[in-house]
Order: sequence, then C-alpha cells, then structure tokens
Amino acid sequence: MRFWRPRPVVGEPLVGVAVAAHLADDRQAAALACLWSSFRAQTYPRWLMRVTHDGPAAEGLRGVLGRLAAEDGRCRVVETPERLGRFGHPHRQAAAGWLLDAGCDWVLHTNQDNYYVPVFLEWLLSAAQAQGAWFVYCDFVRSHRLWACQATRPRRGEIDLGAFLAHRRLAEAVAFDSDGFAADGDYAERLVAAAGGRVARVAATLFVHN
Repeated sequence: MRFWRPRPVVGEPLVGVAVAAHLADDRQAAALACLWSSFRAQTYPRWLMRVTHDGPAAEGLRGVLGRLAAEDGRCRVVETPERLGRFGHPHRQAAAGWLLDAGCDWVLHTNQDNYYVPVFLEWLLSAAQAQGAWFVYCDFVRSHRLWACQATRPRRGEIDLGAFLAHRRLAEAVAFDSDGFAADGDYAERLVAAAGGRVARVAATLFVHN
C-alpha cells in the first residue's frame, strides 16, 4: 500500500469476526473467498473468524467451506441443521457468544459478500484505544448504489453491520436478538446507547458493502 504507515495498537487484542453465510452458487462462494482473502491481507493479524452457514451447504460447495478452515487455523466453520433465512440474523448471537468464549476482545459482525481494506482492523483498533472507545466505526462503500461512499453515522439507515467493532463489554451486554430487515441499525443504536459516549469514528472508507 503506497504511503501507508503503521498505526499503534497497544497489546494484542483479539478481534472476533462473525460471518453469516449461505452459499447457493459459485458466485456466492467466490464472494466468501474474497472476504476471506481480505482478512488474510489485514495488517493486524490477531483475529479469529467464525463462519456460520445458514443450513447445510450444497454438496458441490461444501468443499469451499472446508478449504477456509484448512488454509488458516484462525477460521472455524459451522453448518446449522436447517436454513432459517432472515438475512442470516438468527445465528449471529450464537456466533458472538462463541467468539467471546474464545477470548475475543472485540467483535465484528459481517456477511459473506463484504470485504475490507487491509488496514481496517489496525486503524479501528488504534482509534478505539486512542479515544477510549468501546464502539468504533468507519465510512464504507455501497457497491449496490453505484459504489457511492456512505459517510457513516451510528444510527439506523446510516451504518451497516460490517462497518464497526464492538468491545467485548458491549457485546456481552447487548444481544443481537432481532431478525428483521432493520436489525443491523437497531443493534448498532443499542450498542451506541450502551457505550455511553465511548464512540469513535475513523473518517476513512475501509469497507465495501455488497
């Protein structure tokens, strides 16, 4: 990356990445591979990913899930017994709980078709530590809106689930217990309220929402 300079991250906080996935075809499998690659390219390496596949994967695509875990020990893959739909929301709380039990200090929720700039984790962690934040977020691009940049605000309709990290204090206190269309924004608003002003924004476009 041209002109990139490292930003300080004190200690070695572990970031848990909860990915909601459902692979219906090769195109979706390729999107998940892109997300996976964007995390392996992160400049901050201390992360643990749990991919929750909503229902059993099709036989021809199950190998894609197996390769993720085989390629890197930081990834775990779970296939649920049945498909529930609803934007992948029903499984998010269980994934967050698993990551917290594994010792993660921060939690990121995202979906299989998103991807990230290599400094996403480093810059958000550095900003959170510098400002004493428990909720830290960045701007992002919406590819489905002609690649328009979203100047993010931590409220419904102006933030995406994949654009923020929540400290484990928040992730333990605020459950992802909604599965409607607006669940992303509702969850972000409740996290921000629980953070009590400990909120930081990184004014950079570090995430692509597809």
